[in-house]
Amino acid sequence: MCIVEVKSRYENIMYQAKESVTKKKQDKIKKTALIYLSEHEYDLQIRFDVAEVYFTKDRKVYINYIENAFETDGDDDFAKDF
Repeated sequence: MCIVEVKSRYENIMYQAKESVTKKKQDKIKKTALIYLSEHEYDLQIRFDVAEVYFTKDRKVYINYIENAFETDGDDDFAKDF
């Protein structure tokens, strides 16, 4: 099962969208996923991804998709892409 956190920003912002997926936010996402899985009796592997969506002034959209952005156990630091 893949859980995707989508963050959007306008171009030329001082920080990347993925930076808003803090440790606190990761913990909240993990907790929500575990509750969902326990209520629906699934025995699935979970993957947490982040999709960064950037909008330009001329209405173009750029997407950066990061698989395995953070882990379910062990080291909770961002993956190497961060």
